[in-house]
Amino acid sequence: MQQVDTLIHPKQILTQPGHVLHHHSLAVNGGKIVGLLPTSEANQRFQAENEYTLPEHLLMPGLVNAHTHISMNLLKGLADDLKLMTWLTDHIWPAEAAVISPEFVNEGALLAMAEMIRGGITCFNDNYFYMDSLAELVDQVGMRAVLAECFFKFSTPWSPSAEASFARTEKLIDFCKTSTTIRAAVFPHAPYSTDIPLLTKIAAFAKKHDLLIHTHLLESQMEIDESLKEHGKRPIPLWHELGLIGKKTIAVHMTHVDETDLALMQESGASVVHCPESNMKLSSGVCPVQKMLDQGINVAIGTDGAASNNDLDLFGEMKSAAFLSKVFTDNPESLNAQTVLEMATINGAKALHWDNEIGSIEIGKAADVIALDLHNVEAMPCYNPTAQLVYAMPRSNVTHSWVNGRILMNNRQLTTIDVPALLKRTQVWQEKLKVHAK
Repeated sequence: MQQVDTLIHPKQILTQPGHVLHHHSLAVNGGKIVGLLPTSEANQRFQAENEYTLPEHLLMPGLVNAHTHISMNLLKGLADDLKLMTWLTDHIWPAEAAVISPEFVNEGALLAMAEMIRGGITCFNDNYFYMDSLAELVDQVGMRAVLAECFFKFSTPWSPSAEASFARTEKLIDFCKTSTTIRAAVFPHAPYSTDIPLLTKIAAFAKKHDLLIHTHLLESQMEIDESLKEHGKRPIPLWHELGLIGKKTIAVHMTHVDETDLALMQESGASVVHCPESNMKLSSGVCPVQKMLDQGINVAIGTDGAASNNDLDLFGEMKSAAFLSKVFTDNPESLNAQTVLEMATINGAKALHWDNEIGSIEIGKAADVIALDLHNVEAMPCYNPTAQLVYAMPRSNVTHSWVNGRILMNNRQLTTIDVPALLKRTQVWQEKLKVHAK
């Protein structure tokens, strides 16, 4: 018998949206999937150090949260029911100025990672500050992540200059050379918070280091109006000329697009991340997801940060995305369940240029998988697993999570995070921050 690290025997395996195997098992060794075969054959072929028999469970690819700011979990609920720029400039930025430090970033991130693991997210695309410090913590917890330092045209208490952000990014790049689950990116914050000299430097830096460019784009009409006034061009054509729109671009929100924007996104091979709940809450508009997909643009899905959402629930985002598109297009067939689940798995992996390793369950790919309990009142009856996952499955049904073959949650118990100690420290941060609450 072949010795492997892990054998998982679920009731069903959803290898990719729309494709379900019954009474099959997954064999994992060295972090990779080495076997996907009927359970009877798996028991004859493999002997495992760790074995999980899950007779009422569905095994599926881990979810990819393609845009978030995980450290902002400590700002969850700080300021609600406000317009985007009021929320940002009058509440969030002042609170951040008062408390941001590597300690704040790490504590908020740990709280977020605990929430994401419990909700079936195995990979996330994050941007914030002190990313060189955060990388080590993410590595310890065991999640897969793309991390990007945030760049502004102005000085901030946490980033006195663009040079400081470049320096932190270089440290992050060095750290990632020794990690198989963490990658570096750059994050020019938005058109309204950057300028051409800075964007030119970022484009050159990203090209030199072959980095993803992750950014907020076309989130409001204001940023378009400012760009037209200052440059005579909309942000996407301008950024395209600067070398910032290409195959490695991840554009988040995209709620105020026109046909020229869509054509440039399609031609360049850039990806879009849809954040439906954050966009609805801040009244930022609606991303025309179905139209983008019809034009061949890769669209993933993200939660945004918990300060503007207010959770990191990708199951909730999938349902919101599907329902919002149906209302927006006046078409119940728009953004069907399989498409939405693809956005949360393989499309997210494609956006992060990680689809050769994650996003589906295939031999040779990394064992980034989750198990969900199908035998409870929330999940039954289940006629179509793909539709059930999008329209009816609460994130609390996720019972197990593995990243690169390492178990991060076993029967709802986190294995790499001390939750009681984390909650005590979170209460201390709440006391510090409550003076800023709206």
